[in-house]
Amino acid sequence: MDTYSRIRRNRFVVKASAILVVIFAIGGGVAGMRSAVESTVLPAVAIAVALALPAAFALLSLGRRPSLLLAAVLAAAVIGVTIPESLPVWLIAGGAWILAIRGRPRPVPEPRWVRFGRPLLAVTVIVPLIFLFGHADPACTVTTGDGRVEQVGPAVRDLESGWQWGLSRSSVSVTSFASSTGEETTEVEECSSDQVMPWEALASLAASGLIIALAFRWPAPAGLGEPPRPEAASSRPDEP
Repeated sequence: MDTYSRIRRNRFVVKASAILVVIFAIGGGVAGMRSAVESTVLPAVAIAVALALPAAFALLSLGRRPSLLLAAVLAAAVIGVTIPESLPVWLIAGGAWILAIRGRPRPVPEPRWVRFGRPLLAVTVIVPLIFLFGHADPACTVTTGDGRVEQVGPAVRDLESGWQWGLSRSSVSVTSFASSTGEETTEVEECSSDQVMPWEALASLAASGLIIALAFRWPAPAGLGEPPRPEAASSRPDEP
């Protein structure tokens, strides 16, 4: 296989696996919206964008940022460990991107700081997920008038979560009743639910946007002393 054919194959592999991740991210956003107590579009968009960040890295690597593809692999590993239920998708995508990296016809020039900056960029993909899911699992706490605190299982209050992490929303109800001694007691019940609040979705979207902006600032080989390409080859696709 000549160099041009190898580059075309690598680009196809990167694009196809990135599309797979985007489809999965959209499905994750829809599933998250359907599992919420009150379905809204904003949390679904935030979830989809957060899950699609590794795919964004991979697609940006095709625009003269080939060293960014390894960051996509590392980001896929971070999300796969964070959300084990989605690990098969990240194994497929990460494996495809690794094959594209190994199939490059020549090494990619990069500054020394990229070796440290790339893992840091990959780890940042967990920040939008923390805004969305970084809460305790659904549970209810009942505080009686005499100061006793009791935990009530979420299933008793018909609260369920489809995620490994709980999602945040608090509701408080106060109930007065006559006890067996004839005294009136007040119970305060606080429950967490499985809904992403609007401010959490906006914070997650802002974090995802900042991460993508950092990826756009990733250095290209053209600014790192890479020799100019011949004019005859200018119409050929860039190396992933």
